[in-house]
Amino acid sequence: MLDGPPARFVSNRLYLARAIRLGFLHFQVANADAPIVCRDEQRTYVWMSLDKKTAVPASDDVHVVSSPAANPSKLRPKTDRRTPAMSKPSANGHADDPVVTQPTSNGDELPQVSTGFGALIAEADSIKELLRDVYARSSRLVIALRRQRKQSKLVQTTLASLRQLQQIDG
Repeated sequence: MLDGPPARFVSNRLYLARAIRLGFLHFQVANADAPIVCRDEQRTYVWMSLDKKTAVPASDDVHVVSSPAANPSKLRPKTDRRTPAMSKPSANGHADDPVVTQPTSNGDELPQVSTGFGALIAEADSIKELLRDVYARSSRLVIALRRQRKQSKLVQTTLASLRQLQQIDG
């Protein structure tokens, strides 16, 4: 759904793809120089558009522009080479993501989920997919139960009608 006048902007496609992977459905583009904003009930995702001078002008003669999708490293945002890369923080004698076990009710031990943001997002996505599956399965079950109830009522009314016919004949 489009709300407002059309706007042309230039963006790094990785940011757009990430917004979509995160599940955002609504994008706000005020103008070509403003940040692009995605919002839902609990989150906000913002990224800055690129220079509007690099936008392809509108024309009737449309050309397909392809990018080096086979090499995703070329699509990554460029960083300022003058500043040194941030070093990885010291683990201070501990492993990066230690495997911690958690006892279960039957005595088995299961590894706990890593607490890094990437692992947490992956776990949330996994739970979301499981919940979608549960919802679909429960919807099919409700439909089957309603159909069964309808058939059961039909059988009961048919049996009642047969009993009334037996009383008439007897």
